[in-house]
Amino acid sequence: MPNTYHLYGKSLVKNNLTDFIGVLKISTIRKYKITDYGVDNEYKKMGIKGEYIIVGNYLLSENKKKSNSGIFSGLFATLFYLDKQNRIKYDDIEFNADGFSNNQFVGYWTKYGSTMAKKSNWGDYRIPYSNKFDIGAGEFSPTDDYCKFGWENFEFIHKNDKTGDRARSNEDAQWSK
Repeated sequence: MPNTYHLYGKSLVKNNLTDFIGVLKISTIRKYKITDYGVDNEYKKMGIKGEYIIVGNYLLSENKKKSNSGIFSGLFATLFYLDKQNRIKYDDIEFNADGFSNNQFVGYWTKYGSTMAKKSNWGDYRIPYSNKFDIGAGEFSPTDDYCKFGWENFEFIHKNDKTGDRARSNEDAQWSK
């Protein structure tokens, strides 16, 4: 089918690492009327031909053989731009601006055999509709109340010291199970 992309990956909730397969179905691609050139117009002379948004639906089915597995479903939006050679680039033009985000997913997770859906949102650098979970002003920062749910390493991952090294190592260990 055109505009349908098959993918696979892993999900991690607490200590439950599960593989999944799924599809992304693009419903719309739109070009912004005005191209943004970043903080202080840092991209102004790079020959950007336009910024775009892709919007669609996703359905990710976790491995049924794993305990506590289910289906993620919802909507996604991702941003890209065309460079002067017409190459598609991840839109990080506003990376240095407060509140930067991209690859935003909004939806639900439903355990196999259940009808009760749980909110499941994620994204790059910000989590959409995260309400009291994200207390960051300029960048994502989880409240202390959520650390016990697997976010205890988050504030340390970006540090360039031994604490950051340990946090990254712990995170990598979770994903390599």
